[in-house]
This record gives sequence, structure tokens and C-alpha cells, in this order.
Amino acid sequence: MQPELGLHSRSPDNGVKAETSVGDLNPIRASRTHNELHKELLLAHKKGLVLSSRSELQQVLERRKRVQSSQHEEGPSRTPLQDMLLRRQQKQLEMKKEQDEETRGEAQLLEFFRVRQNLRKIHSVVPDKAANSAVD
Repeated sequence: MQPELGLHSRSPDNGVKAETSVGDLNPIRASRTHNELHKELLLAHKKGLVLSSRSELQQVLERRKRVQSSQHEEGPSRTPLQDMLLRRQQKQLEMKKEQDEETRGEAQLLEFFRVRQNLRKIHSVVPDKAANSAVD
């Protein structure tokens, strides 16, 4: 009997056995991880998760555009000179506020002394009138 040509040959127990091809002798293809990765790639391809159809250049340009737009939304970046001027302006505003608070405190203190002097005058005039009215 002549062996059949094809992928399958008859084994002595009348079962069909696959012939080993040259590719099956490759240890990488025979490894379990290779088979798992191959299956994962096939599934990804069926789902459409394969690499995008855009070129790498297009992807880089789009990424740059996204970064620039996000920076533009945050606000324009300031130069070191602008930062220094802004800090100086803030310090000047703080100093002005402190001076205003000091002048208010002094004004209140002066008002306190004026009221106190007025009370002394009134207090000194009232006993004099009481003494004058008692004499009359």
C-alpha cells in the first residue's frame, strides 16, 4: 500500500493523524506564549484593534497639536521678566495695604484722643456750672 499524499496519513489504529510539518519543529512556534500571542493578535484584528491606519508622522503631529491646544487653554505662558514684574506689583500692593491699615489705626487713635479731650473739657465745664448754680 502506498502512503497517501496530503496533510493526513493513516495511523495503524485507523485514526487520522496530522503530519508534522517543518514549521512545527520551530521551537518558537511550538511555544505556548507564541500561540497565545498569535491568538490575541488574531482576536485584536477581528475586533479592529489593530494599529491605526494613520502614519506615525500624523500621530506625532496630532499629539503636538493636542499639547499646544491644552497649553493655550491654560493661558499663555509668561516670560521670567513678566513673572518678576508681577511679583513686584503684588509686593507693592501688599505694602500699600499695610500703609493704609497703619493710617487707619493712627486716625482711630487720634480720634480717641480728640474724644477724650472733649470729654475732659465737658467734664471740667459741668462741675463749674454745678458749682456756679449752687452758689446762686
